[in-house]
Amino acid sequence: MVRTLRAVPTTQAALLAELATLDQARRVPRLERPVLMIQGRHDKAAPASALEQYAEVLEAPKKTLLWFEHSRHMPHFEEPEEFRRVLLQARSLVGTDRCPSE
Repeated sequence: MVRTLRAVPTTQAALLAELATLDQARRVPRLERPVLMIQGRHDKAAPASALEQYAEVLEAPKKTLLWFEHSRHMPHFEEPEEFRRVLLQARSLVGTDRCPSE
């Protein structure tokens, strides 16, 4: 765990420059499946504005942007019960009864 935490600044330095220029809307403008986007409302690592902009322009049969109001970057740890509930309801949230692999 200590080694992992010590590596965070190095990893961020290596990735942030590339992430700052990443244009996800140009790179992946359309998906052929319904999309469920999940974001912690207080996430400082992944700005909400970037996800909101992408959600707005992404073309998909159905899109749902779901906020975890009491989470930062890891809603699966910060709101585990709600996260489990969302996963169990994911099909209904994106409006399909088919698994992506079907």
